[in-house]
Amino acid sequence: MTICVYKDNALYADGRCTTSSGLLISDNYKKVGYIYEDVVTGVRSINKDSLENPELFAMYAFAGQLDHLQKFLRWFVDQEFHPNIDIETDKSFDEISITVQEEVTLQAIVVFKNYDIVREYTSTYEEHLYIDFTKDTFVMIGSGAISALAIYNSNPLIDPLLLIENVCKTSISCGGTISFVS
Repeated sequence: MTICVYKDNALYADGRCTTSSGLLISDNYKKVGYIYEDVVTGVRSINKDSLENPELFAMYAFAGQLDHLQKFLRWFVDQEFHPNIDIETDKSFDEISITVQEEVTLQAIVVFKNYDIVREYTSTYEEHLYIDFTKDTFVMIGSGAISALAIYNSNPLIDPLLLIENVCKTSISCGGTISFVS
């Protein structure tokens, strides 16, 4: 698990990577990155060099089961399953019946370059399983989010790097090298 923080147009995450049973895999795993879009074709990729006319589309931070990070990113860049940035409420999903699906443990924060939203995705790879925030919102996800919220509430001016360092001191599931993108 992890701690990811969004503040002031930057994403931060610790580097600890564990299995669901608590086995430590790495303390240097990078859980933040960029997503690019080809301005001519609209194709999206996490690999800027694979596009002829790349432009920054979004940045992401990921918390959850490690085996779902690549699956989430493939889903996110696939325009058939995740076609656009629908920031208007879609009333049609109210009519869809709810079915029990395989439980997927993931959370992701995506900050879109050209939209004034920070989107938190959760659980499964469906278009409407997200919450939108404005870019001036402070957002935290991961197993360390409760500790981060307590620290933040006691000091709302705390630097995100210091916040994550403090969470890592109090949560065994958080730690390691802190990385960030902005």
